[in-house]
Amino acid sequence: MKLRSRIVEKELKARTKASLLAHELFSATPPWELVKSLFSLLVTDLPQHVGGGHEMCIGVFDISRAHFMPKCQREFYVEIPAEDRGPGEEDYVGRLNRGMYGFRDASNAWMKDWQELLAEGGNQVGVANPALFFNEAEFPRDAVHGDDFYVLGPVAAIDKMKELLGSKYQMRESHRLGFTDGCVRVATVLNRIVTLGFEDGRRFVQIEPDRRHVELIVEAVGTKLDGSNGVTTPSVRQTDASADSLKSSPLLGAADASRYRSAVMRASFLSQERADIAETVKRLAQGMSSPRLGHWELLKRLAMFLIYKPDKSFVFRQQSMPDALQIYVDSDFAGSRTDRKSTTGMVQTFGTHMIKASSNLQSVVGLNVSESEFYALVHGASHGLGLQAYFLDIGIKVGLVILSDSTSAKSFASRRGLGKQRHVMTRFLLLQQVVAAERVCVKKVHTSHNCSDVLTNTLMRSF
Repeated sequence: MKLRSRIVEKELKARTKASLLAHELFSATPPWELVKSLFSLLVTDLPQHVGGGHEMCIGVFDISRAHFMPKCQREFYVEIPAEDRGPGEEDYVGRLNRGMYGFRDASNAWMKDWQELLAEGGNQVGVANPALFFNEAEFPRDAVHGDDFYVLGPVAAIDKMKELLGSKYQMRESHRLGFTDGCVRVATVLNRIVTLGFEDGRRFVQIEPDRRHVELIVEAVGTKLDGSNGVTTPSVRQTDASADSLKSSPLLGAADASRYRSAVMRASFLSQERADIAETVKRLAQGMSSPRLGHWELLKRLAMFLIYKPDKSFVFRQQSMPDALQIYVDSDFAGSRTDRKSTTGMVQTFGTHMIKASSNLQSVVGLNVSESEFYALVHGASHGLGLQAYFLDIGIKVGLVILSDSTSAKSFASRRGLGKQRHVMTRFLLLQQVVAAERVCVKKVHTSHNCSDVLTNTLMRSF
């Protein structure tokens, strides 16, 4: 059995004239899709100028007692524990030279500390996300998540990063994932199970969410994951009658509301890997503030679907280096029966690898199909530009293509000005500017090949 303990301090008088600003309180964290992208790059045949030709692996390093490492950025005093006091020191306090867990700026100080160390080792800090690093000489690509370092690169570069981190911090290499000797093929990464293997002589990476979340969602609604028959779809199409019934259903009690919110948050975590439940989770999230009995019934339906299909994973298969990121978008016009807002479905891909899939309610009400499809294009372009910038931070320069099955939305995005769509808010016209500047290419894709369509409507069958 492994036991862990940690000394944590509570900072007093936080609300003072010397209160810290927001940027002094937090440290940057890479999004999960960037960590996934490292695994995608692991089985992508990279060209020589970005580090191809080397046997690649991913090292995962865990820093112990991270917040104790940096020097204090402010003047701190702490009560001395009784066991550390000497004779006559009953009224003494101690001045800290190093940080501690519990200080408001502890994570920010820690971020600055490891940034300085990595910079000394020749790594360049990311511009779009300062938790990303790249070394142009040796080709390691780093994503720092809290006190965990995920490093993709040649074996020699991983060894050098291990030496660099070990020169200052107490650390351990949790895993080294790869296809060479000395590497493991199965590991848990951010609560996902990552498996490496070969299929028909080609490499692949499989990522599977923690099944424990499925079990807890099923238990939350009062049933069990016992192999009994469930339902084949996570929800049913909403009608005006079902929307009215949901709005008029009684509010849940405090205990059930808490269970509902907890289960929906777990479902939201699962949906990062399971596109088949993303649209259902979006509908469940609409009830988070004031969950009703109707929302509980929707959750039970999702739980029954998870009983039918508890396990789902996706696979990155070995591929050639793509020229561009491809972002598929789709919209259902006025699909929400309660407020007539449309849903944007988005799938981000790097070659044949799905980096992210999402289903989100649009922030404004589209007045026609073309407008809601255009808003979906804007959503895809903004997220695509962000992912493109993240890739550039780790030394990968790729183009950006947005794909939609709406000819009218593509036409609107490719011209300048409002035209007949005079009710469109001008802040959404950013897409026209980036298309005109050739930073984004918008293309038409047939509906039958638009993989984001599954994220805008209720599934009619399991897949």
